[in-house]
Amino acid sequence: MKFNIFLYRINRQQNALAKTLTLIPVSIDKAPPSRGDMLLRSPQGWSLSMSADVSAAWLGQLLGALS
Repeated sequence: MKFNIFLYRINRQQNALAKTLTLIPVSIDKAPPSRGDMLLRSPQGWSLSMSADVSAAWLGQLLGALS
């Protein structure tokens, strides 16, 4: 492999890694939902309602897959 191609691929990989993490704004209401459910709303307008006893690990995996 030529050296300039090697540098190009490293640069492309570093750019891809830099774009994998995204911070999203989160707001928390003072009062919890009345039914014991959890409701997530995005700035783009989608919402996701689920039981409040959902595993935090599962929720983290779900949000990672959605980002």
